[in-house]
Formats: sequence, structure tokens, C-alpha cells
Amino acid sequence: MRTRTLTTLLVLVLTLGLTFVPNIFAAKAQGFLSVQGTQIVDSSGRPVLLRGVNYPGYDSGAGDPSLHSESAYEMFARSGFNVVRLPISWGNLEPYPGMFYESYLARYVDRDIRWAKKYGIYIILDMHQFNWASRFGGSGVPDWAVTQFQPTQTGMLQAVSEFWNSSALQDHLAKVWTKVALRYAKEPTVAGYDILNEPWIYSSVIPNLNASHVDSFYVKVIKSIRRVDSNHTIFLEPANSHTNSFPVKDKIVWSPHFYPLSFAPHYHPLNITVLRADLDAKFKRFVLEMGSPMWIGEFGAFMQDASSEQWLRDAVALFDNYQVGWAWWAYSRTRGGLTFTNLMKAFDLSMTSSFSTNVSSQPMRESKLNSRIAQFNSSTTDQPAPIVPWNAYNALLLSIALIATSVIASSPALRRCSAIYKPRMKSAVSDF
Repeated sequence: MRTRTLTTLLVLVLTLGLTFVPNIFAAKAQGFLSVQGTQIVDSSGRPVLLRGVNYPGYDSGAGDPSLHSESAYEMFARSGFNVVRLPISWGNLEPYPGMFYESYLARYVDRDIRWAKKYGIYIILDMHQFNWASRFGGSGVPDWAVTQFQPTQTGMLQAVSEFWNSSALQDHLAKVWTKVALRYAKEPTVAGYDILNEPWIYSSVIPNLNASHVDSFYVKVIKSIRRVDSNHTIFLEPANSHTNSFPVKDKIVWSPHFYPLSFAPHYHPLNITVLRADLDAKFKRFVLEMGSPMWIGEFGAFMQDASSEQWLRDAVALFDNYQVGWAWWAYSRTRGGLTFTNLMKAFDLSMTSSFSTNVSSQPMRESKLNSRIAQFNSSTTDQPAPIVPWNAYNALLLSIALIATSVIASSPALRRCSAIYKPRMKSAVSDF
């Protein structure tokens, strides 16, 4: 009788363990991110430091679903990232005037959002452009909006300037954003919307063109989005001559890019002073003067030697010191595992990130620029990693299961007795 009771208990432990073991990446429920003062916060009001990667591939050409994979999101989570900036394309969303291709979102973006949700990662949707349109050797703006311009550098400058002076073209993009926001209004995995990548001003074509044109466009798009979606944060990239003022404050994050010395042939560690001065100026402008959070939407180094890794280490150390989130440009499967491994060593999130598997949270570090902000930061903690709590749980259940199996296998009496329960156990595991 004691033998049968022991066998029953062991089988029950094994069965329940297999039934209730969660996926080790089963993320905690993510609420909508928001803005509180100069910080991005979660649904509980805790500051969140978004650190991650740009994942391009859907922003040019007709797109290819195989460019992205679930395994990449799993790797991002294992690496300590908690956000992906996902470039999307106006040209793919509105390939013909007034025709919105929602299937582009269904086929590409929805799938990435599902993967991101599974691994506890936020998505920032970035309306991307590079060299404005395919007509100029880039991507982003639909072909129908630039056909009147020559496919040259001058033609591109004219096309860009025309957009900033054309209410009709801006209205098209605002309506596209409204459609996108309507689809994701209730999706908390989406951290927010980056309205337009690198909205540079080309004053050489239109002399009076300045940052106010960009600001006016932003206000138009924000109003359009807010009519259908009041949940999401708006990420704004500054024009290259921004005037340090903006009429909208609610759920706004300024998202400049960070590329000082990035294209130099070599980087010397003493040049960290250049990086620090650049970040210092951005922090003063957007955090201290404008009173908003700042998030680095792109950064990276492209030296011709291994010094790019030192640049990355210095940049990440500065971001960590200022408590500024970031997204590295950019992950691609073509880069190869070794290169990405080296980059992860440069990021060193295991040491600096509160999202590592070793440290569940860490206090916000003091900012040397503003003691008031530093004082507020020092009393709060970052969001804990969503994947950590299950690791110990899984290990415990696995150990129990292995012990139970070993005990049953080593005892002839227990094996004979446990045969009675095999059908029931098999059924329970199959149902799972």
C-alpha cells in the first residue's frame, strides 16, 4: 500500500509539473506605456528604460516575410533587449493614392507583434524613409508622390521640400497613420508611434523652410491619431534646426538619433568627449529645456576596424549614465552570429541593464545635468525582466520530474505498480 501511494504521488507530481510548466519566455502582461514628467513609465507608473534594436526589412520593396523570424525575437529577449523599433513604409501602406493596404500590416507587422508579445518585448512602429523614395535610390515615400521629380539628388531635395510645403501630401500620411493607429489602438505591446524617420530640412531648395514646418506636420498627425487612439505614446524625431518648443506635451517622447564620429575610419577612446558633448546637448535640449523624455531611436558605429566596438561600449555607458533608452541600428540576419555576439559584449547588458537575468531591478542613476531629475530617479526602479521569474520555477519542476522518473525506473516494485497509472498519465500529458 505504501509503495502504491508513493508511486501515485510521484506520478501526480510529474503530471502536474508537465501540465503547468509555463514557457520560460511567457511574458508578464504588458500595460500601455505612457509619459510622466521626463520619464517613460509603465501602467503602474514605474519608469521603464527601453533598450533594444532596430529590426528592418519591411520598410523597402515589396517586402519578404522570411526577413523576420520568431527566433530573432527570442534572441533579443535572451540578450536583455526589451524593445524593437520596427521600420514600416508609407509606400507599402498607400501604394496608390487613397488606397490603404491593411494586408501589409496583417502579413508583416501583426506577426512581429505576436512574437514580441510572446517574449515580453515592446514594439515601436517607425514610419521609415531613407533617401526619401525608391525613385532616388531609397525607400519610404510612395512612388506616386514623387513622379514629377528627376531621379537625382536635386530631384530628391525638391521632393522633400515639396512634402513640407504640401498640405495635401501631409494629409495622405496623416490618414495612413490614423489607419495604423485604429488597428493597434488597443494593443499594449506597441509602445508607440515614431511619426517619421529623420525629417531633415533641405533649406537649399526652399530658403524659408525650417523646423516649424515639421512641427506643424507633427501636430496634424498627432491630432489625427488621437481621434482614434488615446493610449499610445508618440515618438518625435527633431528636425535638424529644432526651435526647442512644441505645443503638444501629452505622451510625447523626443527621439533624436546618435551618430557622432560613427562614420570615421577609426575611433579612439579619448574621443568619448565628443560623444559626451553630443549627448549632453541633446539631453539639455529635450529633457531639461523641453521637459520631455528622450529616447535614442538609432545609434551605431561603422568604423573600418574593431574600434567600432569601443565606440559602442562608450555610447552605451553614456546612455546608462544619463538613463536614456536606445535602439541600436540595426539587426540583420546577414550580419552573422559572431558579429552579433561581439556587439552584445559591447552592449554588456548583463552589467549595465536592469533587465538582465542576474539583477531584477536597479535604481536609476544620477544625472549630472539636473539634480531635481536625479532625485526623482533615485527613488524609483526599472521594470523587471519578464522572463526571469520562470527560470527557477522550470528548473525546480524539471528536477522533481527527473527524480520521480529515476525512482520509478530503479524500483521493480514501483514499475509494476506504476503501470496501473500509465494510461491516465499519458492522457493528461497529451491534453496539454
